[in-house]
Amino acid sequence: MILSWNIEQTLGQNKETVCLTQIQAIDYDETHFFQMIDVFKNHRSNLKKDLLVSYELKPNKRGKNEATNITILNIAQKQNNVDISLINYNDVISNDFFNLLLENYANFETSKDELNEIIKLIVRDNVITEIEEKFLIEKANELNLDNDLINKANEYLNSNNPFLDNILKVIFKDELIKKNELDFLFEKSDEYGFSKSFVNVRFWQHFMNFHKEFLLNNSNFSKLIKLWGFTRNFKLSFDIKDWMIMQMNIYKFKDFNKSIINCQDKLESVISGLTSEKFTHFNFDELYKKINVISKKDILNQDNLYVIGKGGKERIIPILPIIQERINDYLSHCPFKIYPNEAIFRGIRGGKYHATLFQKLFQNICLSI
Repeated sequence: MILSWNIEQTLGQNKETVCLTQIQAIDYDETHFFQMIDVFKNHRSNLKKDLLVSYELKPNKRGKNEATNITILNIAQKQNNVDISLINYNDVISNDFFNLLLENYANFETSKDELNEIIKLIVRDNVITEIEEKFLIEKANELNLDNDLINKANEYLNSNNPFLDNILKVIFKDELIKKNELDFLFEKSDEYGFSKSFVNVRFWQHFMNFHKEFLLNNSNFSKLIKLWGFTRNFKLSFDIKDWMIMQMNIYKFKDFNKSIINCQDKLESVISGLTSEKFTHFNFDELYKKINVISKKDILNQDNLYVIGKGGKERIIPILPIIQERINDYLSHCPFKIYPNEAIFRGIRGGKYHATLFQKLFQNICLSI
């Protein structure tokens, strides 16, 4: 989760000094502490009061969030030297947009394996203690699971929380997001100490992960995707993913559609600023007519495989007939009952075949050739 903030106080220039200071949010009423070691090395000497920066949040042992991976951010930028004849209005694949916005989004709700159930139990209070770390390592050895449990638990903790996700699941169930539901979300988030930035990011990522079709049917959201696709004509000087989520601040607008419209308006302003010398009046109506949003349904067919990989990233992979035959042959001989939406490849005990085991097996095969 990376957002844009102002540094509140001046830092010392000594790179070796570990000093604790704080960052104050622009659009969120919250403050996060950080240490100089958490600032990108090449940016430390230029860090000073009132700079705009981007950063990620990480939980500490007290259940609070601290800033890390801090970099100086420059939203203001000069107009791009783009040849007007080279400006394109290419169609946008919606999954490319969702993949970007869902980057680093960890979702274990769809998985029922023992590992994820253990992790969800551990991170329920938003803190991983030393005892819990030892417990995870013990369980990994006991159940023959991936030893990288601590990193996976931290990844889960940095991106979501079971309690918060349960609230979001209830709110989005009927896809009618009412004011009283948002008030309930805000109140409970405050009670459990979740920062507003954390909740806002998780709100939109949960929305986009589980309700893509609903959002694609929203005309304003569709326009937002088209605008994002058009920005690929330019070299932006800031991280558009984090910037867009910040413009859709659900706390500020308390209405998902108004949040989307605000982001759309701000992105139109950015594009206008980049093209004002080249176009007297940029025609956004023409842009919206020329660019189409292509959804998963439009491109998915029997010759393609829809894959959800690490971090929830989605990819469409063409399948050769011979591969399809081999997979069908494997399924016909597999001794375990495999239901829809479950992992196909299983281990000796019927559990999901982990990537690390496959990599070792593949490496051994390569070495034997």
